[in-house]
Amino acid sequence: MIRGFEIAVQHLQIGTAATFFVPSDLAYGKVGQPPDILDDDDLVIEVEVLGARNVDLSSVEIMNDEQKFLKAEESKEQANEACWAQRYDEALALF
Repeated sequence: MIRGFEIAVQHLQIGTAATFFVPSDLAYGKVGQPPDILDDDDLVIEVEVLGARNVDLSSVEIMNDEQKFLKAEESKEQANEACWAQRYDEALALF
């Protein structure tokens, strides 16, 4: 997930919608996400919060930063795969 989106979405409540302008340095930066997002592209993201889920953080609390990073990367990859396969409920649960 991109940093600018993480920052912005935490201020929304369930049932609200918003349009975010995310500057390149809080999005994909100089790397981009070719072919759709080029180097240094700013983003405009429209989002509507339909719901939220509780997350059990008990196991996360005992992880060091490297373990948290690896777990987050794993969850992100699984969520992206589910999204590309159009298994949106599964993707949302993993994000």
